[in-house]
Amino acid sequence: MSIPLLDVPGVYRSNRKQFRVMNLLGTSAKTEKGQEWGWVTPILFLAPDTQAYSHWNNTGNGRAIVRAVAEQYHCDYDGLSSSLKRTVCSHADN
Repeated sequence: MSIPLLDVPGVYRSNRKQFRVMNLLGTSAKTEKGQEWGWVTPILFLAPDTQAYSHWNNTGNGRAIVRAVAEQYHCDYDGLSSSLKRTVCSHADN
């Protein structure tokens, strides 16, 4: 079950519902089946290469989302947005 972390003011999904930043851990059929056997497997899905930066750089909604996260968690907006340029993928083209 996903737990919303925060609502982003002024940003709506295509179905006109408020955009919510959800928790970062995902799930899959395999992890759910593992839970039946007593295994807990957290999954963190990350954006490939610089996809997060492209979304932030090319859309007003991307900037609004990063600004809302920065305000919610008392982070520096410039530092947070510049971190989107980095990639954690070892095989990415930089």
